[in-house]
Amino acid sequence: MFEAMRATLVGLFKPDGHPFKVTAKGGRRDQLVIAMIRRFGLLASLTLIGMLYASLADFAPSHVRFDARAMNLGWSVYNVIVLLMAISVCVELPRYRREERFATSEPVRVRTGDRIFTAPLADVSVSGARIQAPLPGPIGSIATVTLQHVGDTEARIIDGSSEMFVVEFVAVDKTRDALIRKLFSGRYGQRSTVVDWSGLIGALFARILR
Repeated sequence: MFEAMRATLVGLFKPDGHPFKVTAKGGRRDQLVIAMIRRFGLLASLTLIGMLYASLADFAPSHVRFDARAMNLGWSVYNVIVLLMAISVCVELPRYRREERFATSEPVRVRTGDRIFTAPLADVSVSGARIQAPLPGPIGSIATVTLQHVGDTEARIIDGSSEMFVVEFVAVDKTRDALIRKLFSGRYGQRSTVVDWSGLIGALFARILR
């Protein structure tokens, strides 16, 4: 609403001679980002103040019918809920994963020293992968991972257990273009087929409380 009104007024009274401003996209992923929260907080505060003012006996209008007061109260509560949802969207929590991960089970060949084995992937991203196999070497050691449609890629083992291990691609600059073509070419579907409503509602409440 604010941006639409501002653009309308600028277009009517000053159509030329002003800089073009793009919308905010992306931003810092390693820190808390809060944007446009003041306007929604101000509107929510004004609504709550109006509800409190109307509820006081000395100021409540006596000529307003009860059903009209109930309707006003219902719309005010609805307005506050929508504004609180807008406020929650304005707060972007830090993202500790720099790249989007894609779940898959395709096979990958791993070479560590003289040992070569094949194992299924759990997920893969532009910066690394999670492989369903026991930890093949010490943390920090270098392995060669052969991915489909990418080829041999040097990777550093950064975590692992007796069931799976995680690698971080070392020479990302050499393989980044091939990894982007592989991951974002439509081979990997991120669309959910089944919705767990209890888990979804719980995640929403956890996100609000954070």
